[in-house]
Amino acid sequence: MGLQDGNLLFENAGQAVIKFWKMRIGKNISVTRIRQIIHTAASEHLDKEDVEKIARGDTHTFQVSEIHYNKQEALVIANQADKVFHLLKTKVIEQAAP
Repeated sequence: MGLQDGNLLFENAGQAVIKFWKMRIGKNISVTRIRQIIHTAASEHLDKEDVEKIARGDTHTFQVSEIHYNKQEALVIANQADKVFHLLKTKVIEQAAP
């Protein structure tokens, strides 16, 4: 069973979405690219909790976003640890100075 739009029959929703964008902007945009656009916009305009809600609606994208956020969080933690390490090094050097 497919989706029908006037005389057009689509095998799945993905085909219908691709046809929609082709008719609107004259370009073929894959479903994967549409997902990327949605999740990029969400991550730029929504808080992390709301982005996760959107991503959970799309299991594939949720797994990808988990990796992305874990990498972002790891980078933040690494930067914080680096700052603390430099602070510690400074204090040790100050204490060792005559």
